[in-house]
Amino acid sequence: MIGALVDQKIVDQLIEENLPQLHAHFEEHFFKVEMSCLQWFTCLFAYNFNMDCLVRLWDLILLKG
Repeated sequence: MIGALVDQKIVDQLIEENLPQLHAHFEEHFFKVEMSCLQWFTCLFAYNFNMDCLVRLWDLILLKG
């Protein structure tokens, strides 16, 4: 579970560095990225994409890391 917490913090930092307006919007509305990205990590995005996109995404994750 510690690994998931670290990953969530990294996602939050990446959004803050690369998408500062989105991060500010999240902060303004008290939205924590951690609330949504845990499911992404635990199911490898299976609930968020259609099958064609999901299979391609899994290929990229499994082949390239």
